[in-house]
Amino acid sequence: AGLAKLTHNPDLMMTDGETYLISQPAPMGKRDISHDLVEGYMSYSRVFENLWGGKRHAMVTPSQIDCYGQTNISSIGSYDQPKVQLQVRHINGFSERHENEWPIKRTQWTKMYINGEYEMIDEIKETESSSITFDAMGDGVDFRSRPFDQETEITGPMAMKLFISSSTEDADLFVVLRLFSDQDKEVVFQGAVDPYTPIAQGWLRASHRKLDKKLSRPWRPYHPHTETELLNPDEIVEMDIEIWPTSIVIPTGYYLVLSIQGKDYECPDAQPQMLSNFKNQLTGCGPFLHNDPIDRNDRFNGKTTLHFGNNRVPYLLMPVIPTK
Repeated sequence: AGLAKLTHNPDLMMTDGETYLISQPAPMGKRDISHDLVEGYMSYSRVFENLWGGKRHAMVTPSQIDCYGQTNISSIGSYDQPKVQLQVRHINGFSERHENEWPIKRTQWTKMYINGEYEMIDEIKETESSSITFDAMGDGVDFRSRPFDQETEITGPMAMKLFISSSTEDADLFVVLRLFSDQDKEVVFQGAVDPYTPIAQGWLRASHRKLDKKLSRPWRPYHPHTETELLNPDEIVEMDIEIWPTSIVIPTGYYLVLSIQGKDYECPDAQPQMLSNFKNQLTGCGPFLHNDPIDRNDRFNGKTTLHFGNNRVPYLLMPVIPTK
């Protein structure tokens, strides 16, 4: 890729192999993100969005090469099959399904509103202004849905809208969507490395709340992370938080809990478990923790307040998939 960029394809998008966009091939040796080659930040999920939209191409090992020398890296099987292959998650396994687009075209985008009564419901309660305050680096608060009266599939990206204030000049918000059985037992899943993974998670630092209006979608707020907008203590600001895509078929009688907290999710039922190359126990987030004492300093150790009412209507946008 570096040779291609330096010769015949100067517009080739390059990364440092992780999350930084770079203008030229990275020099050999120890990874250094402080050098002047860095042009921007792009999370891992954005890599696939760029490829999917045809804005850039990647140099990777193909899974198929046809008789004309053309490669196919996006599917396994016939070129005629639908472009999207899903593994739809159930509480006891997966079922494979194919779709023609992402997000799924027939998605019923459903707003689940949270309120000062710790509810998450599909209707707005007309209430006066209220608020809930929690320790800014603590466990936070939970909002509970009603039990589902029929089996319901949620598949796709999600977004959270919040109205918050902080007693300090910044705050970290962690949003966790969790599933509970009709016996009030949390249901967790095997993730990429962690056996205690919840349905979905999202994170955002309040000072990075600025949106790119052109790239944002209702179901995917896009934050360029190019500037810092610190908070005035106790000033109410609006935040749109991206929740990573998920898939789950919720059984009848089960319910959801939306946790909004100031630290990484930790499954209450997690048993001691650790991989040899990790320094932390597996409790729901794998090795991807936000606990650097330099980054998470006293600037964040205050009180965070969630606000409701008076034209402030926080909600979770959920992708409900109707049966065909």
